[in-house]
Amino acid sequence: MSLVVVVPSQSGIVIAADSRTGISVGNGVHLFCDIAYKIRICETPTTVAVSVTGHGDWYPTIPAGKRSAPQQLAPHLSDTRPLFSLRDRLSAWLNEQPAGEIDEALINRARAFCIAEMSAHDFITAMPVGEISRVVLASTRAANVSVCFDWAVILGDDRILRCTEVRSCEYRPQDKCDFPIFGATDYVHAHVFGGPQASKFFSKLDADTAPFVTGIPVRDVTPALALKFADLLINATSEAMEARPHRFGVGGRLMHI
Repeated sequence: MSLVVVVPSQSGIVIAADSRTGISVGNGVHLFCDIAYKIRICETPTTVAVSVTGHGDWYPTIPAGKRSAPQQLAPHLSDTRPLFSLRDRLSAWLNEQPAGEIDEALINRARAFCIAEMSAHDFITAMPVGEISRVVLASTRAANVSVCFDWAVILGDDRILRCTEVRSCEYRPQDKCDFPIFGATDYVHAHVFGGPQASKFFSKLDADTAPFVTGIPVRDVTPALALKFADLLINATSEAMEARPHRFGVGGRLMHI
């Protein structure tokens, strides 16, 4: 599981993610370590942040001698090149595109690229049916207009990969500062914003961060404040998982742009 938080601010968009990565070693056993960099920055066609939740990287099978503990897993993954990284491949592709705005034509080409790249690997098309990955692109247009796009790559019963429709959000200075979250969305709503752990989260809101819940315009959100709220939300999710465990965790160092 991953948690990616996008927060528009008066000076552009802030995107943050946890660094937890989990590897299945078979028989329902999963090991975790905090080494994943889940955000990539591309300079073309414009400055854009790329993140992928769900499956972003695919690693070779973990050797039996490295499976017993996270302290063994972390150096192994640090020294191991993924068999395939959707984050890296999509980022490299975007950096090859001509300069310009992120528009519908570019998004459609990016979706087709994801399908072509992922379909080339049998270890992806052999995965369980359902959502495999969700791609998140965040950028800032002229006049401090922040934009965010996302779509999922799903594997159907026919073993064919397809992309869902694109969702998009646009934020202008006068708009309410919504903060789209990706990855652990259902968990956050059930166990951070709701459930027994909700009071713990809301008790951590201060005079600066409480307006994100009650309503604050984008023009009043500094990048530092946007990052402070994203950090609070990711840490609260990580803490909630200690009380309400999930087989794929959220945690580790905060990564942000």
